[in-house]
Amino acid sequence: ITRAAYGVRCPVVTVPIMLPACWPFPATDTKVREEMSNGDENSFVLIFHGGYGEVRMVQELFEALSLLPNKFRLVMFDLEHRKQEVDQKLSSLGISDRVVRYPRMNVLQLAKYTVNADAGVLLYQNNDLGNFFTAPGRLTEYVGAGLPVLATNHTGLENLVWRYDVGVTVDSTQPAKIAEGILELQRRCGNGQLDRQRMRQTFLNFLAFDHWEPEIVKSFDKLIAEPGRSEEHTSELQSLRH
Repeated sequence: ITRAAYGVRCPVVTVPIMLPACWPFPATDTKVREEMSNGDENSFVLIFHGGYGEVRMVQELFEALSLLPNKFRLVMFDLEHRKQEVDQKLSSLGISDRVVRYPRMNVLQLAKYTVNADAGVLLYQNNDLGNFFTAPGRLTEYVGAGLPVLATNHTGLENLVWRYDVGVTVDSTQPAKIAEGILELQRRCGNGQLDRQRMRQTFLNFLAFDHWEPEIVKSFDKLIAEPGRSEEHTSELQSLRH
């Protein structure tokens, strides 16, 4: 597809944007959890690494949340992005007090909140090849922190979620289906099917970037070893390899 669509003639190497096994996830924090859950011990907290946007099906997610009991909460980031619009949407759905919004943060800062949530959100619009066949880095941001995921039922992502049994996939165009998926996630978390230790171990055993790195290094070594390559190009490839 890459060669046909963009006229790329050289070998194509796909590099997954997965976190490495050594990524520094912090320990859970009671105060952060209370802040996210509003002090409700029975709450089920979904976390979404991002702000409001159509591509990530946030409007549908909001509508799904409005169909669920009050104990279901959502944490999201990028507070100032389309703030007035988001305020109005949350108010009209009656869920303003159930959505916690923080300023935009980098991945290291996000982890402080991720480890204290119950599940991560990976919903995508079917608007291009990337989102349909996606294997997003956010998957490892969640599963690496011990969380199962609520994901869109697109080919690439659904394959990973089902293969490693790390969550639930839904038709993200339908809020009612998203709500059903959230309920299913809560049920499976409650009966131990999606426990944190297994999610974390799945990340370490299968999803961390470490498992892809040898193949990528091998691809670069093969390119570098090909005859007829200029010294400058070889140096550039060696730099990329490292």
